[in-house]
Amino acid sequence: HRVWQTQDTGTLSYQGCRQISDGTKVMLLKSPNQEMLVKPVTKDQASQLPKVGTLINIDATGHYQINMRGMTR
Repeated sequence: HRVWQTQDTGTLSYQGCRQISDGTKVMLLKSPNQEMLVKPVTKDQASQLPKVGTLINIDATGHYQINMRGMTR
């Protein structure tokens, strides 16, 4: 596992949400080359994350869109 970086932009597969030892919530993302990435999220963001396996588009600023049933949010 490694921390998400700006060069990791693009479509990633959401693999779940965890709380690490310091209390920070993170989402786990799988890259196209099967590398597991960790990206911090707020409590509000964590409560709105999709089902495991959903594709997420992340831009260079770290903002993301979740593709759900042909729509984005």
